[in-house]
Amino acid sequence: MYLVPDTNVFLECKHFDDVDWREITGEKDVVLVILPKVIHELDVHKFSHHNKKKAEKARKLLKRIEQLIDNNENTKKGIPVIIEKSLGADVSSSYADDVIIAEVLALKRGHPDEKVVLASADIGMGLNAQSKGIDVLKIEDSLLETLVDERDEKIRKLTEELQRLKNQQPRLYLTFPGGYEKNTIDFSEFDKKASDPEFIEDLVEREISEAIHKAHSFGHYLLDKNDSEILAYRKEYREYLEAVYNYNRTTFCLSFELHNSGTAVAEDILVFLNFPETIELSKSPFRAVKRPRRPYSFSVSHQFPDAINSLMGTIGVDKDNWILVKPKDHQVSYSRKIVQHNLMSTLEKIHCRLATVNDRRSFSIDYTIHAKWLLEQKKGTLNIIFGNSK
Repeated sequence: MYLVPDTNVFLECKHFDDVDWREITGEKDVVLVILPKVIHELDVHKFSHHNKKKAEKARKLLKRIEQLIDNNENTKKGIPVIIEKSLGADVSSSYADDVIIAEVLALKRGHPDEKVVLASADIGMGLNAQSKGIDVLKIEDSLLETLVDERDEKIRKLTEELQRLKNQQPRLYLTFPGGYEKNTIDFSEFDKKASDPEFIEDLVEREISEAIHKAHSFGHYLLDKNDSEILAYRKEYREYLEAVYNYNRTTFCLSFELHNSGTAVAEDILVFLNFPETIELSKSPFRAVKRPRRPYSFSVSHQFPDAINSLMGTIGVDKDNWILVKPKDHQVSYSRKIVQHNLMSTLEKIHCRLATVNDRRSFSIDYTIHAKWLLEQKKGTLNIIFGNSK
């Protein structure tokens, strides 16, 4: 039997000199036939193959083939080797597979009494040859060998290192308290009170009674509900209550938790949150509604002075863990120096305000997290839903 190895058999398999081709084929008489195109391919690969070890193997193969032919020797396993130099193959294509198949067909025509078999580790090549009427010996995986050159080995090590870093890195994400990605803001209590005229009127009456009582304690004994200043105060106080309940129905606080579920510590963390344009933001409570002064009394207004508000906005800030609010950009930024793996950090509250009650619509907060050793920034979305909005 004439066994014709494809180029890939020489490069991808164990050295042809060490293979018992009789055992592989099940034939007693086997002759290895090396085609001109295969010699040419090996000659090309000895310098140009991207794998240095395979290029070196090609050089050694050519030298061994030359030695066997010049000395008329058999392989180590006793297999004869011949080179068919002038086959007269009829082929118009320069594609290596087509040329080899054409040379095998020419070999069959030149040796009609011999069984000619193509050995190939390339499935596509084998199917193409079979379609041309050529018997094919499929090379089993046990004959294949892996030759890794220095460059491939470096790539392999870098790939492993990259995977190790991916497996040993922080995994950061943001939630509301309790680990939830959705938060419901419930204004139902304030909505109910604000929409109840009797409730509001009852509060007004109680305040007027208290104001008259206080005025009496300051010597205004003849004062009653029909006093002009009391009547004016009644109107002011009703408007004040309406403003208070509007404040309570349009302002709310949001808290966040920064989680690290990864296998490494997260360091130098920056979190950026982007809010819709309808949301006004502050790191301190919004200025409270000013309470009107009672007539005939020395009571003070119940509201936070601007100086106190400003002070409250700086509490707990340091160079490593801080919060920055950009109202015009509708953006909030947090900084955290470190978050241990499998732990979380509670971020400072954000105070939010809507322009009107009608602006109470569900919205999303998009966030981005950057951190040292984080291979790519983490992006996510948190959702706010207003419960029982009117």
